[in-house]
Amino acid sequence: MKTIYSLDRIQQNCFWDYTFTNEEILRMAQEGTDHEVNFLFNKIFANSTRPEYDLRIFTKEVLVKKLEAYVPPRFNNKYFSHRLKVLKLIFDIDKTPIEELRWKK
Repeated sequence: MKTIYSLDRIQQNCFWDYTFTNEEILRMAQEGTDHEVNFLFNKIFANSTRPEYDLRIFTKEVLVKKLEAYVPPRFNNKYFSHRLKVLKLIFDIDKTPIEELRWKK
């Protein structure tokens, strides 16, 4: 199966201020502690230019669990709430239509 997430993009968009290697990021996603997985998820969710691809670094079970448990922060709440709705729709977690994205009549 073709990998659609990009470790280089994740590193560039999410970890510009850290010195993680691609191997360390992949290890965190696959074998990391809960703390490491939460840290990685939050960095990708908030900073990735392509979260619909880059969040696929996690297994489907972990991704569903993290998206269902995510609470948007007070800062930039509207932006993160909208991003959460879109990602839940993309990953078939919540099929509720997003009113703001409907075609105007």
